[in-house]
Amino acid sequence: MIQSCGNYDVIKEHAIEKHGIALSSIRTFMSTLVNMNLIKRQTDSLFILTDTAEMWLETGGTAEFVCCLQRNFLFIFELINELNGKALSYKELMAIGRVSYGLDKVTIDEVRKRIAILKSAKLVRNASLDKFVITKRGKLLLEQFDIQERKVKDEGSGEGESNHLMDRDSLFTELRLSAKDSMNPDRFERAIKSAFEALGFKAIRLGGAGKTDVLVHAPGSPKISFSIAVDAKSTAAGSVPDSQVNFDTLEEHRRKHNADYSMVVGCAFHNERLIKRAKEHGVVLLSVDDFETLIKQHLEVPIKLLLYRKIFEKAGIADISLVNDDRQDIVCSGKLMRAVMSCLIAESEDPETEGFLFERDIYRSLRDNKEFSSPPTMEAISNMLQFLASPLIGCVERTKDGYYATGALPDVARKFAFYSRNCFESK
Repeated sequence: MIQSCGNYDVIKEHAIEKHGIALSSIRTFMSTLVNMNLIKRQTDSLFILTDTAEMWLETGGTAEFVCCLQRNFLFIFELINELNGKALSYKELMAIGRVSYGLDKVTIDEVRKRIAILKSAKLVRNASLDKFVITKRGKLLLEQFDIQERKVKDEGSGEGESNHLMDRDSLFTELRLSAKDSMNPDRFERAIKSAFEALGFKAIRLGGAGKTDVLVHAPGSPKISFSIAVDAKSTAAGSVPDSQVNFDTLEEHRRKHNADYSMVVGCAFHNERLIKRAKEHGVVLLSVDDFETLIKQHLEVPIKLLLYRKIFEKAGIADISLVNDDRQDIVCSGKLMRAVMSCLIAESEDPETEGFLFERDIYRSLRDNKEFSSPPTMEAISNMLQFLASPLIGCVERTKDGYYATGALPDVARKFAFYSRNCFESK
């Protein structure tokens, strides 16, 4: 339609007369070419080819055209890479685009267009009627380019972290993908079960007619423990609609399983009527984002599971900030442990005290420590000293002259690492 340059009226007339293209389609087509950086507007009515277009026209290859798309649009080579080793449908690819690459508004139609172009370039092929896989040509293409990494990825996992924590990436990805896979509700139920288990709860997937989807128990004595009847609501739209939640059924499920609380887990909850009704019926609404945050926070700073009762007690949108103070107490304990050990180790070089300190001596040393928002109490210091002096840790000892260090901070860390490894079955 365009040579090195072209007038819009001439292009429009040519498209209508020679190809029968509607006027609205011409405008969309021209806009797409501009967005692809294949043409650019010289004046209000004059368009010219870009250098990229000139280079592509020399070959006219479909694979080269795909490279032009990759340069200006998201989820092109990334889509090909997702089909490397597994067959996926339009809907699954759409969910991956939304969840793992931040394309919140990508539609199935847009995925279909990408697949059609990639098939034409022989970079992907049908694995079945509605699923696609990469071709050898597609694999060769990927080897030549760097592609965007998934946005849903593990954050802050250090070297030496246990394997069970290294699975966070796949857990969070599956939780997000399954939350939008409305055609496969069992998948979301399984992901929710795994997510609660990652927090340390006991979870049983029930499902089926007349049953709650997942029944969750906090470990411990029945007198102090609690349970939650969890309903999984997956939806391709992202936000769970009011029509999808039956509060009478949720109450029946809670009573049937003698659960203490009712909860709905979904991708997101933006419907005001749904939120209002949840408050009226004593149901907690937990979004996937908040669920992921809760797990990350727990893996970073583990608190007693019974403290999460605060979240399940407050109906409506789950308020995960209710346990922030409890998390901060653990953080302060960690800081105090390091500060007490550092104080004793530093004191061991003093010829006057010969390394012996009492609680009051440590308090005087730490009360002006800016690492603490408020000075640690004598009771907190005493409890920490007794903990470090316990046979299980054994890095501090007590005599009539006071406490003194028998190890260094790395020794404390090694003790914790040893006990941590023994919490998991050896393979």
